[in-house]
Amino acid sequence: MDRRNSLRTDHTDVKWMTYDRLRPNEGARNFPCVKVSTDKDLTALSFPPTTEIDLWSIANWNKIQGKSKAVLASPHFDKTRQRFLADRLDYWDEILASGVQISPGDNSEGE
Repeated sequence: MDRRNSLRTDHTDVKWMTYDRLRPNEGARNFPCVKVSTDKDLTALSFPPTTEIDLWSIANWNKIQGKSKAVLASPHFDKTRQRFLADRLDYWDEILASGVQISPGDNSEGE
């Protein structure tokens, strides 16, 4: 415990906790895992098997690169689901790149 506490003072932006405190959060069921590079680029690493695409997700995932690649690399989807999600993500990226504005509306419930 002393070792962990000494690390805390060196890294004030890091929160330390034991794994037994981790619990699934239903509100995060659509959140991809992303890597933030030093220049603030976001790259998708994985998507949860519960992923659903809605307007809130499309509007908020706009700056994340490599979404289709992450879906296609996931072992959590069968091939049909992988292809569907990857195609939809590419479709919405093209729509947003064309300049269309998407208003996700009120999606405080995550649906």
